[in-house]
Amino acid sequence: MKEVNRNFLTMLLFTLSLLTTVPAQATIISFFGGEYRHVNDENNSIVYREGDYQVDLINDGGEVWEIPIGDYYYADTHVLHVHWNTGFGDDITTFAAIKFSRIDGRSFDLNYFELISNTANAGGAARGNEQLYLFASEDGITPSFSMLVPPADWGYPSTGVLLGPEFRKIKSFWFIPGSDEACFGIDTVYLDQTPSVTTPASLLLTALALTLLGWLRRRPAPVTSH
Repeated sequence: MKEVNRNFLTMLLFTLSLLTTVPAQATIISFFGGEYRHVNDENNSIVYREGDYQVDLINDGGEVWEIPIGDYYYADTHVLHVHWNTGFGDDITTFAAIKFSRIDGRSFDLNYFELISNTANAGGAARGNEQLYLFASEDGITPSFSMLVPPADWGYPSTGVLLGPEFRKIKSFWFIPGSDEACFGIDTVYLDQTPSVTTPASLLLTALALTLLGWLRRRPAPVTSH
């Protein structure tokens, strides 16, 4: 019985370590604590910098009345939430694209991001046929891969989006809306992560549950007297 307990504790500690291990080179863009500024270009864009990364929010030349980074859905959410120029008129700040890159121009991996909103129905449920495109670029300029971002209802809970090998060793990635897109929001972006960190918390908790279940199945049956 002592050997079973020892094995159980070993498996439990290993599983819990997956929940807490963050490698030194890992980066998380949390949309909190960074700096932003307006760019006086023809698009009237916004640049947001956090750590080693820069986010270019490319306007369509209209007025910028709000900064789309910070508390949006409720207090202390720290998100990026934009309204696309394909789904709104001139009475609100809209954007045409959002681009992420390293400030020093080096390559990086995009592993995972938490999607809060991707809907053509502003402030409501997704219709299911949203056309928001995510592009990856190996040279930072030319698209090397593209995919549709899955639809997501407005607001929390977030939906985890895991990216494949096409988003490894890239120099930038960007979002561009198709027709009739309205709201887009993301919470945290995970870059240069190990598999243990890029795995969503729900999967890690499942691993813990399976560890416990395996231990229970291996426990010796109680000895009963006859």
